[in-house]
Amino acid sequence: MDKTLSSGLILVVVASLCFAAVLYGPGVLQQASVAPSGWLPGAGSNTYMYNSNMLASYSISDSATATALTTGVVPQFFSSTANPFGLSSADMALPYTTSYSSSVNAWQSTVSSGAYNMVIGAAATYYPTIAQVSISGTNQTNLNGQPATIINPAAFSMIQRATPGLTATVKAFNATSGLYDISASNVSTTTYNKWQITYSISASGVLGQQLKAGTLYMPIIQGLTINGATSSWSTAPGQAVTVTQDVTGLTTGLSGYAVAVPSITAGNTYTLTVYLQEAGTITGLPVAFNTVYHDASDINNPSYRWWVDTSLSTIYVDTA
Repeated sequence: MDKTLSSGLILVVVASLCFAAVLYGPGVLQQASVAPSGWLPGAGSNTYMYNSNMLASYSISDSATATALTTGVVPQFFSSTANPFGLSSADMALPYTTSYSSSVNAWQSTVSSGAYNMVIGAAATYYPTIAQVSISGTNQTNLNGQPATIINPAAFSMIQRATPGLTATVKAFNATSGLYDISASNVSTTTYNKWQITYSISASGVLGQQLKAGTLYMPIIQGLTINGATSSWSTAPGQAVTVTQDVTGLTTGLSGYAVAVPSITAGNTYTLTVYLQEAGTITGLPVAFNTVYHDASDINNPSYRWWVDTSLSTIYVDTA
């Protein structure tokens, strides 16, 4: 080989090693010559020199403003099969240490390689979030000699919860006009046998805040049935929406007639109109037609729901 070319290659190799030493610290040069005890190239997870006690860095920010969140949130790691947001979840977070480092402007957790469900909880303001993440083993160490790895994804955002509002108006069916045009304060079973209740679900707050997709629950009362509903969020105005019956409450802890409500951004209001009909003898009158708006119906573990559901209890079924 030409001496000039050979000398050039040597210089490139030396320069590359020097750059690596500056970037990762002296541990990198050490790795080039000494492998940890038990390291077997090509043996599954052992293809990496380090698979545990690794430092993973990531960011958490406000979804609307991109402002970094350095306090008030709690990152946790669960097994990939865990369901930490479940109503009766008994899944425990893994004992990984986590803190925010102002020196590198990032959250850092000491972890092991693998796949996880990562939860970022909050004490207030923000909805908790969950994401599937993967963590790779590594052959690299940082300037302090600790193995440094990558978490994928490495950036997470949090949604601020808007302030919900829930109101309702009642109208009875007018047999003469064929319309629901008789204003009423309650569902009176003496004069009428069909009614409509129009709910207004509002989200107030600043730009970027929202109410996550939830469920509106209405009571199941013997002798009174809901036989249809329309909404303002349908693809076509007045299009029917599905009304289901949840009699167990196993998912959210709530039961009754249920209608799924999509997410609502701050400054907007959705309306839902349900149609009721007397379908038998209603006993025990008067009875409250209590309605509950359960926003973020994918988050049901009380440990993560720092907010309370929005209730409306001003409507009664009676004989007045």
